[in-house]
Amino acid sequence: MEEQEWRTGKFQRGNTWRSEEVSECTVCGTRTNRWEMGGYPGMGPRLHCPGGVYREHDEIVGAHERQKELKSLIVSYESELQHQCYEISAQTRGYIATLLHMHRAEYSLLQGKIDRLRELFTEKLLHDVKGIKGEPTVVVPCTPFTSGGTQKKSLQEGKI
Repeated sequence: MEEQEWRTGKFQRGNTWRSEEVSECTVCGTRTNRWEMGGYPGMGPRLHCPGGVYREHDEIVGAHERQKELKSLIVSYESELQHQCYEISAQTRGYIATLLHMHRAEYSLLQGKIDRLRELFTEKLLHDVKGIKGEPTVVVPCTPFTSGGTQKKSLQEGKI
């Protein structure tokens, strides 16, 4: 489908098609070239992640969001500590250093969780690419829509 062709065609919500371009989910790494017409309140092409039906996908998203929060806190605390370094007692600076250390440790633990969960997706090879001869020459990173509001399966329980 050419760019914006969907606007002039007789497409209905739920119509699907395959593109020549392959997209890779930035969350779990699964690939797809399957598009679906959908959306609310408007209508337009939607790219759904094949891994989005699994709870582990949501866990990766949650871990990424917490990492962003931690990174912001670390930067904020370090900046504030520099501004107030002479006004804060040595004992309080020690507590703040411990707090920063704990935030960095949590960030590292979350990265380990993300890597472990992505490995599950890699092991299961959940790619949904069809209709392309050979290996795709270009893989476009994207953050596709995921299945919200539906019962999620688990990769770890073997319910694929």
